[in-house]
Amino acid sequence: MDSYEKIKQGRITGDEPSNASEALKIQEQMYRQILETAHEGIWLVDEDYCITFVNEKMAQMLGYTVEEIIGQSMFNFVDQEWQEIAREHSRRRKQGVSEQYELKYRCRDGKELWTLASAAPYYYPDGQWAGGLGMIVDISQRKKAEEALRDSQRRVADILNFLPDATLVIDCQGRVIAWNKSAEEMTGIKAEDILGKGDYEYSIPFYGYRRPILVDHVLNYEQDWEANYSYIEIKGQIVIGESLCRTKDNPQAYLWSIATPLYDIQGNITGAIESIRDVTDRRKARDELKASEKKYRRVVENANEGIWLNDHNSIITFANEKMASLMGYNVESMVGCSLFNFVTQEYRQVALLMIERNRKGIRVEHDLQFCRGDDSSLWALVSMTPINTDGSYSGSLVMISDVTEIKNLELQLARLDRLNMVGKIAACIGHEIRNPMTSVRGFLQILAQNELYGQDKEHFELMIEELDRANSIITEFLSLAKNKVIELKNDDLNSIVKSILPLINAEALVQDKVVKVNLQEIPALLLDEGEIRQLLLNLARNALDAMPANKGLTIKTYMEDEEVVLAVADQGNGIHPAILRDIGKPFLTTKKDGTGLGLPVCYSIADRHNAVIEVDSGQNGSTFYVRFKVPPKGQEAFK
Repeated sequence: MDSYEKIKQGRITGDEPSNASEALKIQEQMYRQILETAHEGIWLVDEDYCITFVNEKMAQMLGYTVEEIIGQSMFNFVDQEWQEIAREHSRRRKQGVSEQYELKYRCRDGKELWTLASAAPYYYPDGQWAGGLGMIVDISQRKKAEEALRDSQRRVADILNFLPDATLVIDCQGRVIAWNKSAEEMTGIKAEDILGKGDYEYSIPFYGYRRPILVDHVLNYEQDWEANYSYIEIKGQIVIGESLCRTKDNPQAYLWSIATPLYDIQGNITGAIESIRDVTDRRKARDELKASEKKYRRVVENANEGIWLNDHNSIITFANEKMASLMGYNVESMVGCSLFNFVTQEYRQVALLMIERNRKGIRVEHDLQFCRGDDSSLWALVSMTPINTDGSYSGSLVMISDVTEIKNLELQLARLDRLNMVGKIAACIGHEIRNPMTSVRGFLQILAQNELYGQDKEHFELMIEELDRANSIITEFLSLAKNKVIELKNDDLNSIVKSILPLINAEALVQDKVVKVNLQEIPALLLDEGEIRQLLLNLARNALDAMPANKGLTIKTYMEDEEVVLAVADQGNGIHPAILRDIGKPFLTTKKDGTGLGLPVCYSIADRHNAVIEVDSGQNGSTFYVRFKVPPKGQEAFK
C-alpha cells in the first residue's frame, strides 16, 4: 500500500506499541516523513477548507513559505477563473468522493500554476468527515506543450486553408484528418462531414465511387495503379499524377495531384497529404496550343520557301524540310550549325551585316549565295525577321526563296549582252583590220621571196605566222557576233561528236589522258555542223587542260525533259566560285597562253542554236551541259 493510500485511509499504524502516546508520536513522525519527502505538493484542509498542513514542495510550487500558507483558505491560491470549479470539486469530499482533475492556481509572483490534483476525504476516528487531502503535481510544462501543439495545429490548419489547392490529409488507417477550404469549394463537401471518415470516402467526390487515390498509393503501393492516371511521375517518395475526374462544377475535370507521406520526429510514417489542382483550363489551353503548333508546323513544313530559325548566336535551332532540300542536307545535320557554315565565303560579310541589322530590330532582305551539300551553288532571296524576347534580340526567322534559275538567267543575259557588244565591235572593226593585214601579209610574202632579203627570211616568216594568229583571233572574235549568219539543217549530234572524236583522242593521248564516250539515241536537231564542232572542240580542250595526267574526259549525249543534252565532264579540281560566277566573259582566262575567247565563243554558238549552257562544278571536277531544244516535227532547215 503506497503513502497516498495509507494517508487517505488513516491507517498509518506501524507496530502497535504498548504506550498509546508513544504510538501516536511514532505515527505522526511517519506521517510527516512521508509527506515532507514526497515529490508531489501535499496539503490538508479542514471542514472549512482551511489549510491545516502543507509540505515544503507545495509551498515552493506556490512561491510561499509553509507558515504563510497554514491557516489560509485553499481557494485563496486558486486562479480567479477557476474558483467555482475548485469549490465544486471540494464539495464532493463531503460526499466521500475521491477524484483526479486539473486545476489552475495563481503563484505569489502572479504566474499561472497548472496542476493535476488528486483529492480524497479523510475522517475522524469516529467516522465523521474531517476535511480533505490534496496531492498536487505541477503540469505547467505539459500544458505549455499542449498549448504549443494546439497553436501549431491551428497554424497548420490555417496554412492548409490558405492553400489555393484542394488539400486533404489521411492517417495510416486511411481516415481523413484534414480537409481544407479549397477542398470544400472543389467538392462541395464540408470538412465536418468528412473528417474522421475512412474506407475511401474521400474519393467519392472525385470519382463517384470508393477507390484508392494518389494519397493511398503513397501509403500502400499497389500494382497497376498507374493505369488510373493519364500522367504519372515519381520523385523518390513524392508522387505526381493527372487524371480525368469530376468536381462540384465540372463533371469532366482534369485534376493534377501531388502526394507525399508524413513522418513523426522518430521518422515513422503517420499518414499522407495530397494536394489537388484543377488544370482543366490549362490542359485545354495546352491542347489548343499543341493543335495550333501542329497546324502551323504543317504549314511551315509544306511551305514552298525554305524556313529556319537561328538563335542570337546565329546557330540554327529549326529548319523545315524544304530548307534542308534546298541546301542538300537533312534537317538533323543542319540544326545546331551556324548559318554562316552554309553561306559562301564571298557573301558571309553580307550575311553578317544582315544579322547586325536584325539585332537592331530591322527586317532585311537580300540575295545570298549558299553552298549546297554537293558543293553546287544556291542563289536565294533571303528575308530575315528579328525575333525579340523581353525586348532584346533572341534570334531571327529566315525565309529563303530559290532564285538560282533567275540568277543564272540574269547572268546568262548579261553574258550574252557582253558577247553581243563584243561581236558588234568585232564586226565593225574586223573588216577595217583584216584588209590592211591582208596587204601587209602579201608584201611580206613578196619580200621573203626576194633574194635581197634572204638573210631576213626567217623574220618575215615569223611575222606572217603572227599575222595569221591575229587573223584567227579576229575570226574567233567575229564568232561572238549574235547576228553571225549560220546554216542550220537537220543533223545528228552523235555523228558530229564521232567525226571530231579522233582529234580529241589525239590531243588526250599526247597529254596521257583518257576519253570516254556515251552516246545515247537522240533525235535530229537543227545544227550548223561547223559551229557545233567548234563548240565541242573548245569544251573538250578546256576539260583536258583542267585535268592532271591519268584522268578522264567524258562526253555524253542523252534526252532529258524533252531536250537533247551534250555533256562534257572532266575530273579536275573544279572551278573557283569567283571564276564560275563570271564564266563566259570575253578575255577571262586562267591559262598562261589563253585568249579568253574559247568559252565566250561556245556561249555565242549555243545562243545562235537556241541552246543553253549550264555548269556544275565541284571538288571532283566540272561538267558543262549544252541543252538543245528538239525542233517540232516537219520543221525544215533554214538559213
